[in-house]
Amino acid sequence: MKQRIIFYTLFFFPVLSFFNGNAQSQPSFDSFIPVSEQATTILIFPASIEDADLGTAAVQMEPFLRGENVLRLKALQRDFQPSNLCVITADGRLYEFHIVYDDYPSTTKHDFTTTDPQTLPSAVVRFPGNEPPRTSIDQTARMIAELPALYHRPRDKAGEVNLALTGIYVQQGMLYFRFGMYNQSGIPYCPDGLRIFIRDRRKQKRSSERIQELSPHALYMPTEVEAHQKSVWVAVFPLFTITDSKILHLQVGEKNGDRGLTLRIRGHKLLRSRPLVH
Repeated sequence: MKQRIIFYTLFFFPVLSFFNGNAQSQPSFDSFIPVSEQATTILIFPASIEDADLGTAAVQMEPFLRGENVLRLKALQRDFQPSNLCVITADGRLYEFHIVYDDYPSTTKHDFTTTDPQTLPSAVVRFPGNEPPRTSIDQTARMIAELPALYHRPRDKAGEVNLALTGIYVQQGMLYFRFGMYNQSGIPYCPDGLRIFIRDRRKQKRSSERIQELSPHALYMPTEVEAHQKSVWVAVFPLFTITDSKILHLQVGEKNGDRGLTLRIRGHKLLRSRPLVH
């Protein structure tokens, strides 16, 4: 039975050409991806994943956050018949790979973000409705990630891992929250999701607290921050504001760990969002 994951939002940082009417494949790239029962194989794309289709049930395609540009594969049985994997990304490219079994793959990480797009096993496709804003948000998020920090507050620290809000930007009805993480410990930090919600600053007596959870329109979060390394995250939301009586909470957990981090962002911070000027 085929495994299929479809995403209706966009995410991570592409620098590839957008829609093109003539699809052309690029056979010069080695499109064979070996997978094993003993290890997880990771594919990292230049843009967020819109659609992923795996042609065999002998390989597991692990679920992940919407908008990630990372795909994880692991064999469920040895020596399965070779199959194919098709991936469509938010920048309008279709990738096709040949999935084969290998007890000891020479590498389990395939990073296409550092590869010349012209050499990738991809074709250019069109999305229904031809929606350029999706790539525009990706490009804006990439630009914001490369900007210097505006500030480093609010911040939180747990187990020698620091997380701080480093900027809020506004453009075309979207708010871009920029976060900086510094892992000062000797152990990699693997984020386990992001929870964002609005709650009352002070709980009123004899009344229940109201909590409004928010889902980001786009989220650019790494799967791992190496020891003694820094990382920049970007979360994108449709434009909103909150009153002084409420506060925006951001919570990040750690996979197989207790280094949870929480930021509390007050309403006046949103009102001071910086407009982007290209």
